[in-house]
Amino acid sequence: PEAEYPLHVVQIDHTEIDAQLVDEERRELGRAYITLAIDIFSRCIAGYYLSFEKPSAVSVGLTLANIAEPKHILLKKYGIDAEWPLQGKPTILHTDNAKEFKSEALRRGCLGHGIQLVHRPVAKPWFGGAIERVIGTFMKKVHDDVPGTTFSNPQQKGAYPSQEKAVLTLSEFNGWLLRQIIQYHAEVHATLREPPLQKLEWGLAHRQHPPTVKNPKSFLIDFLPIERRRITREGVRIFHITYYDPKLDT
Repeated sequence: PEAEYPLHVVQIDHTEIDAQLVDEERRELGRAYITLAIDIFSRCIAGYYLSFEKPSAVSVGLTLANIAEPKHILLKKYGIDAEWPLQGKPTILHTDNAKEFKSEALRRGCLGHGIQLVHRPVAKPWFGGAIERVIGTFMKKVHDDVPGTTFSNPQQKGAYPSQEKAVLTLSEFNGWLLRQIIQYHAEVHATLREPPLQKLEWGLAHRQHPPTVKNPKSFLIDFLPIERRRITREGVRIFHITYYDPKLDT
C-alpha cells in the first residue's frame, strides 16, 4: 500500500519475541509477545505493545492507544532523551486475517473513529511486506544483543543455553526495545534512502498531520472487547456483581 502522509497507512502484526525473559527475582518466565505497528509513509514505528499474554483484541486495542498517544512520556519513563513525534489516528489500518484483526471490538472501534480497516488478500503475504520486514529487523537485533535469545530456529540456536543466559525482565526488555526503535529511526532506510525520522519530520512539515485523539482513555475503551449483558428489573450482573437502580423497576 502507498501512503501520502504520516499515519495515512499503518500496518500491524504480532510475533513471539526470540528471547527468554525473567521476573524481578531472575526466575524464568518465558517468551513475551509483541504487537508492532509501522507507519508506511515514514517507516517509523507507529506504536507497539509488549505482554506475556497471547495476541488478542486487547493487544490490538492497546497498540492503537500507543499509536495515538504522545511518546515523550514513555521515553522519559525509561530515561531516553530522544524525539519520536508520531501520534494520532491512522487513516487506514492494514492487517492480516488473524481472528483478533476481525474482532467486533476492532471493527466497532475503527468505525467509530473513521479508521478504514483493510485485511490483506489471503495467500499474498507480500501485501504485509513492510511490517514483516521490520519485525525481522528487530528480531535480528534480539539475536545479536539480548542475553537469553532463542534465535529464530533450532539450527541457529545450536547449544546456546537460552534459559540459563536469560537476565532481562519485561520492563528491562521494554527499555532495550525503545532504544532500538530510536536507533532504527535514525538509520538510513534502504527503501526511503533517508532515516525514517527525517522522512517523518518532512511529512509533518509539508503534508497533513494525522488526526489527534482528544481523550486517550475513551479512545482505548472504544477498541476493547465487548461483554454483552441483559438488563432486567433486578439489575445487571457483571463479574459476579449485581448493579441495580430503582429506575429499573419502572
